[in-house]
Formats: sequence, structure tokens, C-alpha cells
Amino acid sequence: MKKQLYSRKIGIAALVGASIFIFVLLHFCRMSIGKIPELEFSGYVNQSDIVNNCNLDHVKFPPETACGVYKLKKVDSAQDQKNIRKALGLDENAKFGTLSDPMPASSTAVLGYDTESGRWIYQTDLAYDTGENVPEKQKAIQIANDFISNLYPVETLGNPTAIADMSGEERNKPSSVVRWNVFYYPTVENRPVYGVFRICIAVGAEGKIVGVEKLAGEYEKIAQVQLSDLRTIKNRFLAQ
Repeated sequence: MKKQLYSRKIGIAALVGASIFIFVLLHFCRMSIGKIPELEFSGYVNQSDIVNNCNLDHVKFPPETACGVYKLKKVDSAQDQKNIRKALGLDENAKFGTLSDPMPASSTAVLGYDTESGRWIYQTDLAYDTGENVPEKQKAIQIANDFISNLYPVETLGNPTAIADMSGEERNKPSSVVRWNVFYYPTVENRPVYGVFRICIAVGAEGKIVGVEKLAGEYEKIAQVQLSDLRTIKNRFLAQ
């Protein structure tokens, strides 16, 4: 009896596992067939925000009747990684890990890369314990511009924002800048992009690049879609 129950449980578990696998497979197949995958936005947390945002009478619609759809351009990851090593002054044999699990590129730095999107990170432990010879803000921005211009069309990045990391005060010594984080936020048709679509270049002591988060990528227009009017949206919303 126990063996029969055990076998039945194993069979049920296998059936459930196979069902989940088929569901996931069909989901990705369906998404790859269509030209434009369905967008998935993060949900709201605050219930009062949901009520306010669901009041369509308060929504302001853009004057355009159509809107472009864009996707990231396909990246030649081998050439891209070669360019990154050169820009960072790393050995050509320096390995890239993933974004969540970067690999050591030197005794003080790690590299991570995503072959699908071309996103990459470079992190070092430099410039956290010393604030010696850190350039002024505008100089740091110039250094960041010069660096990223070798890897990305800098003219599409807009004006950067520089934020300082400060050292703590100790023994009556004033705090000081240990590095500048220079942020770029690319836009599409002069509109901000939902999510983390940015590039951050960290400039530390002696004006050296001590960190990079390249989370934006070059994109291309793939479609033009018609926008719904307010009446249509209200009817669809009321029909759930």
C-alpha cells in the first residue's frame, strides 16, 4: 500500500512538473512568434495609489495618435567585450562573468556581462578608503564622457548628473569626495524609459575609472502603433 501511495505521489509530481514545463514553453513560444511581446509592469503597493491611478478622468493623454515601438539592437558580444577590455586597460584574456556573478578581472576588479542585452558591470574596491587627488566635479564628468564615448554614442545620452560619494568624518577631519558617480539617462523620443535604463561611470582617485554600470543599450524602431482614445480605454476598463 505504501509503495502504491508513493508511486502515485511520484506520478502526480511528474505530471505537475510536465504541465508547468509545457506552460512555460508555450509562453515563450507565443512571445517569440509575435512582433511585440506583451509588456509587464511592476504592480503598485499602496492601495490608495491604485484608486487614484485607476481614475481615468484624471489621466492626461498625449496629443499623438500613434507611437513608436523600440527594441534593443542585437549586440556582437565578442567585439563588445574586446572594446570594453581595451577601454578599461585590461588584459585581453580577462574573463567576463554574469551580472549577478561577475568574474575577477584583476586583483581589485570584477567584470560581469549579459550577452542578450549587452549590459555589463565593472566594479573595483578602489577609491572607497581614500579621497586623495579626486578630480573636481566638471573634470570627473569630462573623464566619464571621454570613457563612454569609446563604447556608446555619447551624443544620445543627454546631460549627465554627477553625485559624490563622501568619506566619513573622523578625528575632526572634514569629509571629502572619494569618487564621483556620473549618471546618464538615455531617452527615447525625448521621453524617459521605464525601469533602470542608465549608465553610471564612477571616477575616483587620480581620475581613474573605478566602476561602471552600463545598463542602457542602443535601440531601433520596429513598429508604429495606433493609440486608443479615452472613450475606448474607459469601455475596455469597465469591461475589465
